[in-house]
Amino acid sequence: MGLVEDIAAWRAGNGDAPTVLGSFRRSEILVPVRDDGVLTTPYGGMLWLQTFTDPGQLSRFRQTQGTPVDDILTVHGARLLDQLLPTLDDPTGIAVNAADPPHSILLPPAHPVVPHQTGTPPDTPRAPHGL
Repeated sequence: MGLVEDIAAWRAGNGDAPTVLGSFRRSEILVPVRDDGVLTTPYGGMLWLQTFTDPGQLSRFRQTQGTPVDDILTVHGARLLDQLLPTLDDPTGIAVNAADPPHSILLPPAHPVVPHQTGTPPDTPRAPHGL
């Protein structure tokens, strides 16, 4: 299965968090960029990096949110988790396909999603959370 199918399975109660996380790490992900950097959105008291599995998902988000985008990066999920998130000033999670609830998921900035030193405290829930 691919990332979208793994997310749908997890949301339906038929998948598991390690499978979703592994699929995300192996997938090419679209990351919208604006003049001031990658697109993040506040939700639940923290920032979430907006990411998408395909151009249709990004388009749906842009239509529902009215969010301008200057460029789009295509990056493997592993690179986002291992190289980009540790460079951000605040703990930041990853929102995947935020405008499509059946195919969306939140990956919190907690171990094992991101390296412990860049994430939230160890008592933070460790499994991905759906939107």
